[in-house]
Amino acid sequence: MYTIWIEWDLGQHNFVFTTPDKAREWINAAILNDESLVEEFPNGFNDVEEAGLCGITKAFVDPIYLV
Repeated sequence: MYTIWIEWDLGQHNFVFTTPDKAREWINAAILNDESLVEEFPNGFNDVEEAGLCGITKAFVDPIYLV
C-alpha cells in the first residue's frame, strides 16, 4: 500500500494506492489539472518530485482497524 505526500492539498490525504505506479498516475493527473501548478511544473509529478515537493511512501495498514 502507498500514500502520496505533497506540499499542497490536492485531496490526496484520503487515498491509499496498491502500487506506486497507481499513486504516480493519480498525483500526476491532479498536478496537471491544477492551472497554477502546471504552469510551474509542466511535467507534472516528475518536476514536483525533482524539486523535493512530492513523493510516494509505503503505508502500513494495521489489520486490527479494518472493518
